[in-house]
Amino acid sequence: MENLPLHLAEEILFRLDRKSLARSKCVNRELRSKISEPEFCIEYFCRSAPACLIHSSGFGSNYVRYVSDNTKTEPEASGLPMRCQILGSGSGLVLLFLHQLCVLNPITRKFRLLGEESSRFTQNILSIRGKRQMKIGFSVDNIDQTSQRFGVVSINEEEFMLHPDVSIYRFEIYDGDNDSWRVSETTIACPASNLVERVKPVYFNRALHWLRRDGSIVAFNPEKDEARIIPTTFPSLESTHLWLGAVEGNKTLTLISATETLISVFILRDDPIPTWVLRKQINNDAIETGKWLFWTIVTYNERFLVVQETKEKGMSRLLHRYDAVAEEWSVLGDVPTWMDTDQDFFHFKASWLDGAVRRSRPLRSLRQFMQMIGTHYEQI
Repeated sequence: MENLPLHLAEEILFRLDRKSLARSKCVNRELRSKISEPEFCIEYFCRSAPACLIHSSGFGSNYVRYVSDNTKTEPEASGLPMRCQILGSGSGLVLLFLHQLCVLNPITRKFRLLGEESSRFTQNILSIRGKRQMKIGFSVDNIDQTSQRFGVVSINEEEFMLHPDVSIYRFEIYDGDNDSWRVSETTIACPASNLVERVKPVYFNRALHWLRRDGSIVAFNPEKDEARIIPTTFPSLESTHLWLGAVEGNKTLTLISATETLISVFILRDDPIPTWVLRKQINNDAIETGKWLFWTIVTYNERFLVVQETKEKGMSRLLHRYDAVAEEWSVLGDVPTWMDTDQDFFHFKASWLDGAVRRSRPLRSLRQFMQMIGTHYEQI
């Protein structure tokens, strides 16, 4: 280890489990000093922390819950000092609504309030309540190994007065670099069709994508201030549930069309025209035909598919997980009856990319992170 470059030595240490890392402190004083550095501890935590799901009420709630991808880890729930609504997550950042919009990194304990001085831009956001998660898009780009760029876009749908069969979309943009809101000069008109409810916008290829009921997609690039309609149509399947996301390391736009017996996964091909191509089909063994009250697709990341099911009113909602490698279903966890019925789920993976970190112990769970909102974070 003494003859290795520092960055190689760190990579070796990052790959050790916690017990082996602790034993490495006994090797010599230099290693003990390196492993004890707060920056190293937080970076190690970010790399070793498993990906997870965070969820809260779609209408705002005093409870947020954490469910690890590891079925052996018990879910955690956290009571909050204020009502909170999760609107987006990406690259370690979380977009929250806490009476106003807030972007934070729970690991570095840094946050930014977005709407206090720009209420005229956020008026639309404040008024749509339960549909915020559908109307608001959150974009995060990694600039280099130490910094990120983020932005927020609110989409507004209007009817063309002279032609009620035409929809016009306008966009309001928050630029994280300039810490300001602006109304985009870009508008786009197309045949009237509402956005699909409960399907969140997806950030993919530097653009936010909103799915419409006619199967087409509104795509808006906030960096270039460009909008377009992707004229796709839904696959010819009877579907009870739809889910849109970016998988394969954010390289593939994916649509899931699901019934109580079959879940079909499609990817978007753009050559020569945009077309949904069937990637795989999964038997929906998580849902018992005719024995459910409510169910929905929670998330998908190519390796795992998660489905939420409620069998009877007042009962806990089960989270079923399909492992594409093992090709089998298992129970990931549940959503307790004391939580709101309407839950929004987001992926979260810890990251430490925005530079300086307070010299304090890293957060060990989502519970710690949520309990500290509004009290122990440093504004950026």
